[in-house]
Amino acid sequence: VLRPGGFIYVEDTDREWMCIFPSTKAWDQLYEKIKKGQIRRGGDPRSGRKLGRYLDDVGFTRIETSLVPVTGDNQTVENWIRVFAPSYLNFLSAKEAKAAERVLKDLYKMCM
Repeated sequence: VLRPGGFIYVEDTDREWMCIFPSTKAWDQLYEKIKKGQIRRGGDPRSGRKLGRYLDDVGFTRIETSLVPVTGDNQTVENWIRVFAPSYLNFLSAKEAKAAERVLKDLYKMCM
C-alpha cells in the first residue's frame, strides 16, 4: 500500500534498447527469437518505455521517467551472460534454448 504523497520506484527493461558490442550474427538472431518468444508468452519486450503511461492510467501523479543506460567492460558483460541472460532462454523452445546456450558461451568467450 502506498500512502498519499508516497513514492514508488519501478524499473523495467526495454529489449529494443539493448545491444551488445561487439555483437555476433548468432546473438542478433537469437535475441529476435527471445523477443518473439516473450510476446508469444503474453509479455511485452517494450514494456520499459510504457511504464510512465501505465502509472498515469491508474491514477498516479507527478510521474517522472528516465532512461538509464547501463554500460560496462568485459567483466560487466561476462556477469550479465552468467547471471541474467540464462533467464531469457525461458522464452524459447527446448530445442532453441539448447542452441542458445552455445551462443551465450560464444559471447562469454569473446569477453575473455
